Amino acid sequence: SYNAIVLALCRELRMQEVFAVVGDMVGRGLQPNVITYTTIVDVFCKAGELRMACAILARMVITGCTPNVATFTALVRGLFNYGRVHDALDMWKWMVAEGWAPSTVSYNVLIRGLCSIGDLRGASSVLNAMEQHGCFPNARTYSTLIDGFSKAGDLDGATSIWNDMTRSGCKPNVVVYTNMVDVFCKKLMFNQAESLIDKMLLENCPPNTVTFNTLIRSLCDCRRVGRALGVFHEMRRHGCLPNGRTYNELLHGLFREGNCGDALQMVIEMQN
Repeated sequence: SYNAIVLALCRELRMQEVFAVVGDMVGRGLQPNVITYTTIVDVFCKAGELRMACAILARMVITGCTPNVATFTALVRGLFNYGRVHDALDMWKWMVAEGWAPSTVSYNVLIRGLCSIGDLRGASSVLNAMEQHGCFPNARTYSTLIDGFSKAGDLDGATSIWNDMTRSGCKPNVVVYTNMVDVFCKKLMFNQAESLIDKMLLENCPPNTVTFNTLIRSLCDCRRVGRALGVFHEMRRHGCLPNGRTYNELLHGLFREGNCGDALQMVIEMQN
C-alpha cells in the first residue's frame, strides 16, 4: 500500500521521494489519509523540521483530513524536544478542544515535556488528570516523573511517585527500578538501594549494567570502594557484564584511596 511505502521512505528520511509518492497518489485520485499525513508529520518533528511539520498539519486541515491523537502527539513531542514549550502546550489545548481524548502515550509526552522544563507540579497534575479521565499511567509515566523529581533534587517527591506506582499495581520495569536505585543512592540509602536490586531479581526483572553502575558510582563517590567492589562481584555473579564505565568508576575510587595494587589488578583484568 502507499502508506507502507511512505513509512519505509520516511524511515530513511527520503522526503523528496515521499512527496513524489503522495503526488502519485493524488494523480490516481487517491487522497492521503490520516495515517499518511501523521507518518510525514512525525518524521519532520523528529528531524526538527517543525515548520514543515506544521505545514503538513495545515494541509491536512485544508484537504479535509482530520488530524487524530497520534498526529497531535507527534507535534507536541517535536515542539517540546526543540524548546518550543508554549507552542507545544497550545497544540495540546487544540487537540483537547477538537474533542480528542489523549492516550497514555500522549500524556507521557506531555509529562516528559513538563519535567524537561522543571514544571514538576504541572507534570504531577497531568498524572492526576490521567486517572480522572480513565487513562491509566504505565511504567513509562512513573519512570519519567521519578526521573524528573530526582534530577530536580526533590528526592521525597520521587519517592512519593514510586509509592503511588506501587499502590496502583503498575509493575515497574528495569528503567523505573534503576531510577529508584539512583534516588536511594542520592539519599545515601545504600541498604535500600541494594534491597531494591534484590527485589528486582525476585520479581524476574533483572538489573542491567546501568542499574549496577548507578550504585557503584554512588558508593565510590562516598569513598565506600570496598562495598562497591562487592557490588561489582555480585553483578558478575548474576551474569551482568561490566562495561567501561563500571571499571572507570572503580578505578577512580581505588586510585583516590591510594589502593594502586587493586587498581592495577583491575586494569589487567580489563585487558584480559
